Amino acid sequence: LQSRGISLETAKACWLGYDPEWRSPKAIKEGKNPPASPRIIIPESTGSYAARDIRQDLTEQQKKFSKMRVGEAAFFNGAALYDPNVKEIFITEGAFDALAIMEAGRPVALSLESADNAPLFVETIKAKLPTATLILALDNDKKGKETTEYFVQEFKRLGVAYFVSDICGGSKDPA
Repeated sequence: LQSRGISLETAKACWLGYDPEWRSPKAIKEGKNPPASPRIIIPESTGSYAARDIRQDLTEQQKKFSKMRVGEAAFFNGAALYDPNVKEIFITEGAFDALAIMEAGRPVALSLESADNAPLFVETIKAKLPTATLILALDNDKKGKETTEYFVQEFKRLGVAYFVSDICGGSKDPA
């Protein structure tokens, strides 16, 4: 976490964990014997988490499994969306992007955990509109730009308060 600029205080506040010998519960349940790997555990909900491989120089095969989810798709720090004390919330693609924003002094950020979860996010806010202003801070790549445009169209249609923030500069993502 230190190499990503995430302090111990932020890690504790966000309930991040570490498993030096993590193995996919799904693979084990299927009778497979996956190799263990050191993982940062990122809680998403009471029934799901992301397990991020922290090794350097992963092989192509290891990269395929470097970001694994256990449980149903959910958002990192999703509870903040409906916290009555939250007036504005950054929306990012990845958890480390959200953590970097929080580390930089912005208290609240939510991660979609993947741009592919954008429709799930829209369905979530359709069910209950947030009172906080949503600050879109997605990745500075084709997928991030397409997802931002999708959100802009949907948020306008739903009457959700938002604005787009370019905090990536020349980098791919906020982290």
